[in-house]
Amino acid sequence: MMTLRLPAVLTLLIFGLGIEGMAQQQRSFIPLPLKVEVSFDRAWDTISETLDEIDLEIAHQNRIKGAVVTHYRDYSSGPLVDNHIARIGEKPKLIDSQWLQVRYRYEVLVEFIHQKETLITVHADITALKREFLGTESWVQIATNGKLEEELLTRFGRRLFGQSFSLETPKKDFWDRSPSYLPTEKERNPKIIGPERPGQIGPIE
Repeated sequence: MMTLRLPAVLTLLIFGLGIEGMAQQQRSFIPLPLKVEVSFDRAWDTISETLDEIDLEIAHQNRIKGAVVTHYRDYSSGPLVDNHIARIGEKPKLIDSQWLQVRYRYEVLVEFIHQKETLITVHADITALKREFLGTESWVQIATNGKLEEELLTRFGRRLFGQSFSLETPKKDFWDRSPSYLPTEKERNPKIIGPERPGQIGPIE
């Protein structure tokens, strides 16, 4: 009986692992750099305003290089750290240790292309604090799943183009070349995605 059931058990186990891996891939969405039809100055000011909107302080910035790095923000600590790591990154498996804390910071690159064309690249630097069975603590790099990058780029796009902006579900004819391309002001429909005042920006759903 055991020899007959073992292959079936192994098959189910392998199948289950495959489904889990596919689900993880479907959940991950790493946004590509955004090419926006606005000047470098406007893009630079808007990314600073976006970071200020979510109360993230800038640790380092170099306008000439177009680089911005924020301070780390504590995302979670305590018994829910495991779940919170899984929300924003690819959680490594631990053996004889536990997660204590997870934090992240943004690294943003604003690149001048032409007079009214700028490229925005966002990367979330995520680290988690783990404690070994014997008490040793160390910070571990966590691979991002794109959630934090998507949130910041969405806020950035909404501040520029209005509440209809979305990286995941663009409106029909919102862009016609690629998901990382944003239309010029003449190409946009002002009634749908016209500029809005900063005070009108709402939370990301």
